[in-house]
Amino acid sequence: MVTGGLGRQLLQRTVVPPTMNVPVSYNDSYDTRILFWAQNFSVAYGEHWEDLTSRTFGVQDLNLTGSFWNDSVARLVLTYDSLFGTMVTFK
Repeated sequence: MVTGGLGRQLLQRTVVPPTMNVPVSYNDSYDTRILFWAQNFSVAYGEHWEDLTSRTFGVQDLNLTGSFWNDSVARLVLTYDSLFGTMVTFK
């Protein structure tokens, strides 16, 4: 015989908080200008999927060459070496 509220414990569900990724930030000589944040960043080419989350967020040497900010345009450029066998750029 089991007593002591086990039924309620079985119905409770443990809530796992979502992983919080460090945002990608583009900084110019003045201040942070562009922030990019996502829980997941994945791309597909043909039938192949690549999860870029761990290669994008919290990475010190992320290639942001080509990103810029001025009074009328802001552009974040993410470049990955060896993605699907070649260099790929997202703008």
